[in-house]
Amino acid sequence: MNVHSLLRLGAAPIALGLTLSLAGIATAQSFNVTLNGTPLVLSPAPIERDGRVFVPLRGVFQNLGASVVYTSGVIDAQGNGRSISLRIGSMQATVDGQQQTLDVAPFIVGASTYVPLRFISEALGVTVNYDASNRIVALVSGAPPQQSQPPQAGPPPQAADFNAVHLLDEEPRPDSATRGSRPAISARFSQPVDVNSVKITLDGRDVSATTYLNAGQFDFTPSYDLPAAQHEVHISGVSRDGSPFDRTFHFTSGLELRANYIRDLAPLDGTPVANSFAVTGVTLPNSHVRIVATGGATLEGFLRLGNDTYTTDVTADAEGRFRADVPLQNQAGGNVVLSVQSTSPDGQSIVRRESLTARG
Repeated sequence: MNVHSLLRLGAAPIALGLTLSLAGIATAQSFNVTLNGTPLVLSPAPIERDGRVFVPLRGVFQNLGASVVYTSGVIDAQGNGRSISLRIGSMQATVDGQQQTLDVAPFIVGASTYVPLRFISEALGVTVNYDASNRIVALVSGAPPQQSQPPQAGPPPQAADFNAVHLLDEEPRPDSATRGSRPAISARFSQPVDVNSVKITLDGRDVSATTYLNAGQFDFTPSYDLPAAQHEVHISGVSRDGSPFDRTFHFTSGLELRANYIRDLAPLDGTPVANSFAVTGVTLPNSHVRIVATGGATLEGFLRLGNDTYTTDVTADAEGRFRADVPLQNQAGGNVVLSVQSTSPDGQSIVRRESLTARG
């Protein structure tokens, strides 16, 4: 289980020097911490709050061979080939001269500074695994040792089914448009997922910490106005059976949506048409257009004989234009009923019907 899995709906930054009560917080006795398989004794101990594990910065850094200097709320650490600087109560940190954003600011309990496990992983290049069932935090510095494997009888194990998890009922609908600048974004998973493994980004911004998530679905609403543009939602993780998945969908927000329409439709009502004719028109850009033509001979002007129906689907271009060629086996003087339905990217549907005359 990767450290990124530990971060969900987190606590807000806490002001400089604020001392937190340990009431309601799981303390050291709840966890065993190991470094490259060797148990560590940390004083003070890791704590758990709101489903996340936080570790004492100085104790962990020093066990990893890093030196720590604390001055006026600023923490500077050197070690493991990295240079790190962060400030109590601030979500901004500097790692090797590059700015990084923590999802939870460092905070103080008693006389100790606590940081989320995720920051340890990213800042010092340490792999952090959390075994929730056994409450073990395992730190691995450097490449893990290679272990020889005894020969196994029978066929090799099958690789995990990548992308076994699909998204269902996405909102906003994929490739749709929405008026709102802070739309609710959600989807269901096609099979249960390991919630501790799921990472969700919006336009490359990690929103996992502010997302409601369970094994069957996720749901979040941006806390800021999205620009009127196309946006990308990216979801990755593993299913409960260990199969990895990586899914993406897009939507457009903040646009002033127009009512759908069908204009300049041809042939016009009453127009004579041959056995093969073109249907053209203009609708909202990128709309899905379904064209259904039914033709046949007529008897005394009202009874249709020998119906022949042709259906086709096309997509309007960026300017809304569409075209389809319709082949029918018509008899001279027969009626042709033309139905054109346009469904815009935001789901607005409109239908136009024309009655044509077959030339045969």
